[in-house]
Amino acid sequence: QFRDSRVLSMMLRDIAHPLAFNHLRTKEQLGYIAGAGIQLTNHVIGLVVQVQSASKDAKYLANRTGELMNALTETMRNLTEEKFQTLVKSTRESLSEPPATLHALTTHMWD
Repeated sequence: QFRDSRVLSMMLRDIAHPLAFNHLRTKEQLGYIAGAGIQLTNHVIGLVVQVQSASKDAKYLANRTGELMNALTETMRNLTEEKFQTLVKSTRESLSEPPATLHALTTHMWD
């Protein structure tokens, strides 16, 4: 069950990260750092959205992050079966490959 949850969360990350980067950094130009990922804390998997801005306050960024969650929800709703199966295959392949970097190895060991 945990492995299934991990695979699904990795698929969510693969959708959420480029959406967050393109939406928050490229389109809205909120800051240099913008993205999304997954985080495991006490065996609970969560989605993390990160955006850092020198020109906007935390309230504004929280609002934009909320809008990003709406866009992510819409993206998930519109996901075709073909795209879903492509994500499943890609995630399975990435899990079968050995970690290529020290960061990847560390993440693998701690997960």
